[in-house]
Amino acid sequence: PSARARRWGLTPGWVKDPKDFPLLINARSEPAIGKASFRAAMRHRRVLIPASGFYVWHRPSKESGERPQAYWIRPRQGVV
Repeated sequence: PSARARRWGLTPGWVKDPKDFPLLINARSEPAIGKASFRAAMRHRRVLIPASGFYVWHRPSKESGERPQAYWIRPRQGVV
């Protein structure tokens, strides 16, 4: 089998032309159910992806002049 480039992510059902829409690849679970982009997928098509942690971005205000900082969040003892 040969390797091929693929587009990966969620395209909401209301998108008319998927080529012009930036694919959605993640969302926080709490507010996602209320967003039109994720509503149907959250109700009908869920997936669990095992991970050892995740990144959370801290984005300071533009006035502060600071750059965004990624924080790696994981359990202290390793796998839960």
